[in-house]
Amino acid sequence: MIDILLNPDKDGNPTYSWVRDYLKYDWFEWSDPKTGRKQNVWCPSRSACLALLLTLPIRQKQARWLDRGLLDQYIWNIDTDKWEQNMHILS
Repeated sequence: MIDILLNPDKDGNPTYSWVRDYLKYDWFEWSDPKTGRKQNVWCPSRSACLALLLTLPIRQKQARWLDRGLLDQYIWNIDTDKWEQNMHILS
């Protein structure tokens, strides 16, 4: 599922080409402030958020807010792929 969502190029960078071609919700009309010319622009925010949710065991709010979890009792350690005690002073 994540491979279809990201559809990485040969260097591994996400292209989101499937999402851009088939889901039209994230396109908006943008006006260039210098020329006044309008163009359609695609925003990758929702696709990147979904990719993050598929990759890490985090809450949807954390992904949307890019919350660092400073107040959480436990945090996810990316290096060990395990939950561990949050040692931050605010937790």
